[in-house]
Amino acid sequence: MEEKRITLQEMQCYVSNILRRFDEFCNEKELTYYVGYGTLLGAIRHNGFIPWDDDIDIMMPRDDYDKLLKYSFIDDEKRYEIVSSKNRRGWPYPFAKCVDNNTELIEQQFNSGTIGVYIDLFPLDGLPSGNIRRKIHMMYLYFWHYMLITLQKRELKGSSKLKTAVKYAVYPIAKLIGIERMVSHIEKIGRKYSLLDADFVASQMICVYGGKECVKRDFYKHRERHAFQDFTVWIPSGYDGILKSLYHDYMKLPPEDRRITHHIYNVKVKEQNIETVIKEEN
Repeated sequence: MEEKRITLQEMQCYVSNILRRFDEFCNEKELTYYVGYGTLLGAIRHNGFIPWDDDIDIMMPRDDYDKLLKYSFIDDEKRYEIVSSKNRRGWPYPFAKCVDNNTELIEQQFNSGTIGVYIDLFPLDGLPSGNIRRKIHMMYLYFWHYMLITLQKRELKGSSKLKTAVKYAVYPIAKLIGIERMVSHIEKIGRKYSLLDADFVASQMICVYGGKECVKRDFYKHRERHAFQDFTVWIPSGYDGILKSLYHDYMKLPPEDRRITHHIYNVKVKEQNIETVIKEEN
């Protein structure tokens, strides 16, 4: 494989191709999904990617997510593979990814191994009733996520001396527990409350929004098609409430100095010329 630091536009092309095929597959198998997080924001605000973003986030009700994990591939050519802790030993995430086996990606910030260019697949789970119980639940989840991420990091340096010291203190505990047990425990926590019986729901397999991802289940009660690049995807009909919870005034662009991607990686592709691949797949 040829190694090359691909451009933002090339990365967007790769992941949008995965999303397009993933959408077709879910429609064929009658599996429910919604685009989420920054992908949902991009769909609503830009009818596609946030211009400086390069990843895709997918949300699925837990039952549909579990059905998806029974499939190894979403295409006959076995190019697009569903990878999770169910089929990959030592998988470092409590959620799945749909990867492009025509590529290899190495993230420079994390010891997450080599996988293909991917889209993230997050299960949507129920939350306990009552604000205090939900906060305690999310704080407990955050603690386990923090230990997992600390173990995945290539460097333990934090943004301050205190944060660096905390990381060094947490690391040996996380190392002792191990990635597989931490991933299994986080998944167990997420499954504790039924999605159908809950008033509030969240994607609990990634905790980066400080509880802002906890929203009313009714926001996901219905879904609709929406433009994304040159095709359409499923979005939750309650997208306004979800995006307001996550980003507040979500139609307002951030300052220019914050319009940057946060992912750092090296990518290898089987073809000799990435531009040719993009033309073929479009």
